[in-house]
Parts: sequence; structure tokens; C-alpha cells
Amino acid sequence: MSTSKLAAITVIGLALAACAGSPDGFGPGPKENTGTLVGAGTGALLGAAVAGGGTGNRLAGAAIGGVLGGLIGNRIGAALDDEDKERAYAAQMDALERGQSGAPVSWRNPDSGRYGTVVPGPAY
Repeated sequence: MSTSKLAAITVIGLALAACAGSPDGFGPGPKENTGTLVGAGTGALLGAAVAGGGTGNRLAGAAIGGVLGGLIGNRIGAALDDEDKERAYAAQMDALERGQSGAPVSWRNPDSGRYGTVVPGPAY
């Protein structure tokens, strides 16, 4: 891999990572940040490989692939992981079985920073 390709991939990855927030629970989580970086790097590599041709074509392919890969990686990283789903499901079952109507039941995953609330409606 040439120096110019590596520089382009690095610049694109850092630019996309700068758009990501902190894992404090109020912004993007750590998986979004990781997904953005991995997606940008992978997209840039694939874009440069597919573009072929001269250096200009490969750099353009790397730039487009980096942007698209970063966006896709960010969305994949934003998806709830399995532990988040388990905690949300447990809160839902707790709210439906033992919760009072209109009383929120919260869940939080300290590892990912994700959280949510389930509010049961009236029984029917």
C-alpha cells in the first residue's frame, strides 16, 4: 500500500471519528465510534481496490469507500448488542408482570452506556 493511500485512509478515518461523540450515555456509544473507524478503514481499502486505474482513481475510490463505509459502520455499531436486548427484554417482562400501570421500569447497560424505559399500559 502506497503512502498516499495510507494517508487518505487515515485522514478519512480521523475525520469520521471526529463526528462521533462520547460514550457517556447521552451521545453515540463506544460501538458507534468503533464501527465508524472500522467501516471507514474497510470501505477505503475496498474502494481503492475496486476503483483500479491510476492513482487519482484509487484515491477517489478510497475517499468514497471511506465515507460510505464509515456511515454503514456507524449504523451497525449503533444497533443494540445482545446484552442490551436482554436487559431491555427483562425490563419489559418485569414491567408487564409486576409493574403498575403507567409506572416506568428502567434498564441500563453500564458496559455499553445504553439505557431505556418501559412503561406498561393498563391491563385488559
